[in-house]
Amino acid sequence: MSRGHSLVVAFWVWIAAAILAPCATFAYDGQDQTGLDYDSVRESAFGYDAGSALATDERKNGMVGSRVLFDKPAEFLAAKTTPELLLDSNVVIGQGRQFLASGQNVVKASISDVEIANLVRHGRISMPGAANQIPSVANSLNVDLRINVRGQLTPKLRGNFADGVIGATSIERGSTLITHDQALINAVNALGGAARKP
Repeated sequence: MSRGHSLVVAFWVWIAAAILAPCATFAYDGQDQTGLDYDSVRESAFGYDAGSALATDERKNGMVGSRVLFDKPAEFLAAKTTPELLLDSNVVIGQGRQFLASGQNVVKASISDVEIANLVRHGRISMPGAANQIPSVANSLNVDLRINVRGQLTPKLRGNFADGVIGATSIERGSTLITHDQALINAVNALGGAARKP
C-alpha cells in the first residue's frame, strides 16, 4: 500500500472516530475519563462539568447542555460562608418569612413542598408566601439513613415518612435542621446531625 493511500485511510479512520466516539473531557492533570451523571450531564472523572459551548443568555456563565454554575453568585458565596439551615415544613409555614428576612442561608427539603401542597389542597392552611422563596434541595436518597431517622421517631405517627426524609437530608448535607418537632430533633442529634428549635 502506498504512503498516500495510507494517509487517506488514516484520515478517514480519524474522521469516523471523531464522529462516532464521544469527546473526552480533560481534567486539569490530563485525565481523559468521562462519566455520565444521573441527569445525563457529561462529567469528567473528577466531577467537572463538560460543556461544549457557552450559553447565550444574559448570565454568560453556563454551558449548553450542562448545569448553570454560579447562577446566583451571592447565594453561592453565602452557602460557603454561613452555615446552612434546613427548615422543616412546620417552620417554613410558621416562620419562613422571619428566616428569609434574617439573611441566613435557609433551604428546605423538596419533600416539604409536597407536604405544604397537601396541607393547602386539604384546606388546612393557605400557601405560605415564604414557601416559594425558600430554595428546595434534593431529598436524601439514602434509604438506610431515612429508616434510621424514622426508627427514632414515635411509631405510626402521621408524617413520619416525610420527617425521616427531612432528617436524613439535613444529616447528609451537614445542615442544621430547624424544627418544632422535639422527637425529630432528638433523632437527628442522636444520629450525628445537628437539629434545634427555631
